[in-house]
Amino acid sequence: FVESLRVGRVAGRGETRVCRDLLAAEAATLSRLIQRILDFSRMEEGTKAFRFQPVRLADVLARAIEPFRAPPGPSRSGLAGLAVSLDVPADLPPIVADPQALEEVLWNLLSNAKKYSPDGGEVEVSARAASGECRIAVRDRGIGIPARFREKIFEKFFRIEDDRTVAVEGTGLGLAIVRHIVRAHRGRVEVESVPGEGSTFTVVLPVGGKGGSAGTGTGTGTGKGKESWKPS
Repeated sequence: FVESLRVGRVAGRGETRVCRDLLAAEAATLSRLIQRILDFSRMEEGTKAFRFQPVRLADVLARAIEPFRAPPGPSRSGLAGLAVSLDVPADLPPIVADPQALEEVLWNLLSNAKKYSPDGGEVEVSARAASGECRIAVRDRGIGIPARFREKIFEKFFRIEDDRTVAVEGTGLGLAIVRHIVRAHRGRVEVESVPGEGSTFTVVLPVGGKGGSAGTGTGTGTGKGKESWKPS
């Protein structure tokens, strides 16, 4: 597109606008990718600074899902157009968190849901509080995750390679970033998945708690039927 604009190969203002919008969208995607890699490096080194403050989770979730609800178009991200429903009770208590970091968590989970939901792209986001914990769930109806990969998907640069995922773009950092951020909030991530039916990622955070250092977390466990795993 840059070359087309440079040599005047585009016809009229309409095509020029399309080229410009696509270049802007791709530049924004590249910028976000670079920033994510830099942030992940800081998280691994323990130098990433999180700004903890009381936040209304409903506001954070609403901001996080908005880019995915936007109508698709030449100036929009390829992730736009996802059918996202949001279910947050009015009496959900506030939590202490870094709002931008939590938006990054939701962005990564929704991005994965979009990529691995070839049929429809419907996703449910919900939040509930009980027993001193807030549980944020992102449920998709995508291809699901085979049991043998559920511990590996949170490793950096790991990607499932099979006939269904080979064409999916990505760096393999999204879920690793999710785990680092959630640990920094003294929380954990749980995943339930049935191949061919979809996956549910649940971020569990303390209600009214204080954030900790990246590297805090809890143990592991598995359930029956739908398997559940909590990264240590």
